[in-house]
Amino acid sequence: MAFAAWTQFEEFASFTKGVENVTRGEETPEEELEEGQHPLEGEETGWTGKIFINRRTWKAKTVDYDPPKRISWTSEGPKGTVDGTITFTAIGDNATLMLFVFEYRSKGPIEWIGNRWRTVGRRIRLDIKHFRRYVMRTEPDELPEPEEADEIQDQDSEEAEDQESEETEESEESEDEESDEDEPDPDFDDPRIQELMEMDTDELQQLAIDLGYDEDEVNEASDEDLAKSVAYAEENEDEESEEEDEDDEDEEDDEDEEESA
Repeated sequence: MAFAAWTQFEEFASFTKGVENVTRGEETPEEELEEGQHPLEGEETGWTGKIFINRRTWKAKTVDYDPPKRISWTSEGPKGTVDGTITFTAIGDNATLMLFVFEYRSKGPIEWIGNRWRTVGRRIRLDIKHFRRYVMRTEPDELPEPEEADEIQDQDSEEAEDQESEETEESEESEDEESDEDEPDPDFDDPRIQELMEMDTDELQQLAIDLGYDEDEVNEASDEDLAKSVAYAEENEDEESEEEDEDDEDEEDDEDEEESA
């Protein structure tokens, strides 16, 4: 069940916070399939996602499709890539152990900042939790119908269990979102964020644009997201300035040693 749900890529936008849209590609024609190859192995998909004020697009290609055990993919985008493999291991009649391995490679200064602050990792963890709730509530079309004996249940008991399950899952969802989205950054300068939040919106937007953020994305972003993004960029600028100063000092020391020699 978990494998079937995960491979419904077009449904990701309905339950994740990071994915906005997915377009599916064509299956490999039967006459072009190699021995043992699944028709969806080699499928190319188009993705659009958003983290804070940044919206990014990328293309992904399924390189290993082995239902219901494993799926692997590679990706390519102008601002970075995310390659990964997920294995699915049944550990009971109604439970599946999923092992996720992701490799994220950022491109550009804005992505470098987000990577340093673990923004992508936190968003992935949160969306995996959303997937868990989604797969527990959804019966994908690809799944075979359960045996008739398993369908015979008392209607009242089933409704009561469903209501209790929904209440529990909603409570877990609220707790998970608070723990992931509000997770404090140990090195983050919270007073600076508050200072930025108190700025005029136009002034804050211009500051973000001056730091290299896309103007259209800046105009669509909330003041909170802008404040966080500006703080990220400012922290990065300070570190780069310190590194440049250290490099200059090293060069001067090397020149002095050469002259002494």
